Amino acid sequence: SIYSIAPNKDKLYLSAEGGVYILIDNKVERVFITRKDDETEDQEGKIGLTCGVIKVDAFDKRKVLLGTNRGLFVSSDEGISWRKVYISSIDNLHINCISQTNLQTDALYLGTTKGFFVVDLYKSTAKQIFEGLSSSYIFWSEFTSEGKIYLATSKGLFENDYFTAPAVKNNSLKELLTKTPSIQEIQQAALKYNEVHPDKVRKWRKALKYRALFPEVDLDYDKTIYGTAGTSTYDGKTFVGPHDWGVSFSWDVGDLVWNSYEDDIDTRSRLNTQIRLDILDEINRVYFERLRLKREISAASLSEEDLFKKTLRLEELNAILDGYTGGYFSRRKEELNDM
Repeated sequence: SIYSIAPNKDKLYLSAEGGVYILIDNKVERVFITRKDDETEDQEGKIGLTCGVIKVDAFDKRKVLLGTNRGLFVSSDEGISWRKVYISSIDNLHINCISQTNLQTDALYLGTTKGFFVVDLYKSTAKQIFEGLSSSYIFWSEFTSEGKIYLATSKGLFENDYFTAPAVKNNSLKELLTKTPSIQEIQQAALKYNEVHPDKVRKWRKALKYRALFPEVDLDYDKTIYGTAGTSTYDGKTFVGPHDWGVSFSWDVGDLVWNSYEDDIDTRSRLNTQIRLDILDEINRVYFERLRLKREISAASLSEEDLFKKTLRLEELNAILDGYTGGYFSRRKEELNDM
């Protein structure tokens, strides 16, 4: 399997299932190795090292960049030797794309499964940009010559005037938050509406403790049938009675120490936690993108068309937050006279 191709003079770099190969004069040499046994999942459910996108540096043709599912690798000698880039924000991220722009020669832009990052290899720094983007899964990115950037994501195509964006009024974060529902109350409303609040699990565990105090109740009914056919006493008749009712109670003392239903709660708790984290991640992204958009809309230099697009996007973000909170966001927004 070949995942990516990058030309460089008379060479062709191939990112493939077994590693990185150099094709030159119809000869192939593998210069970066991954093994099939690396593709098994580890204890955290992660797949071993696999190659992805490969790219020759636009400003230094001796430098080759390799994005993998375990971070970024760089070769400074045209692919002969490789080193991993260890920067705290990106060192183990799954990298889907690498892009550069002539407007910024000292920066790499990485599209990952956890967001979009700008990296300075000389200063060993990495910073996430567009944190409020509604999708954190970036498949591909491209710059135009004017500095506009396009991002292909799991939720569609996005554009941003990254280098040409107009200046906005210097609104402080405190001013933006004055008439905006706090992120904490939106999170709480979303968790309660979607029934994944941590209190739900705590109530389960509390109820389970009391369950061991309640006995199992058995109710039974019995009746006696007597008589002997053909005797002079009963003359072949059969009699029924008396009617016996019985109630029994039983306790399992071991349930006070360990209850088998705790396994069910643990399983449901893990699922509940995963759903809760997914919801909070989406809520946080939408909420803070909305704040940034409010600040941009307050700019006096926006054209009518740009103002329309940004206002429409703001309404879309409001609808997303309403969907997660059952309409709570709009009700609270109206109380605070938010836009």
